[in-house]
Amino acid sequence: MTPKAAKPDVELLSDIGLFKDLRPAALRRIRAAMQPAQFEAGEVIMAKDDAASWARFYLLLDGTADVVTSEGQTARLNPGDTSERSPCSTDSRARRR
Repeated sequence: MTPKAAKPDVELLSDIGLFKDLRPAALRRIRAAMQPAQFEAGEVIMAKDDAASWARFYLLLDGTADVVTSEGQTARLNPGDTSERSPCSTDSRARRR
């Protein structure tokens, strides 16, 4: 993680399906609670056997991440996607591309 990661603005949050019906005050509270993080290409962000990684909520602001299932299926997450949107089961690993 590097200090250059930025928090999303309230307008960006309101464009995300999960947050679209929330009022600006609620979006500001969510934004205030967010902790920015950056990941290197190839770094595992979430893993099936790491309960702590699944307890976090991730919002992808820049770049892409691949979700790879234990069966080898891959789905791509893009900016604005969240870890909640991952189309794979809990037998998956999310990797920064």
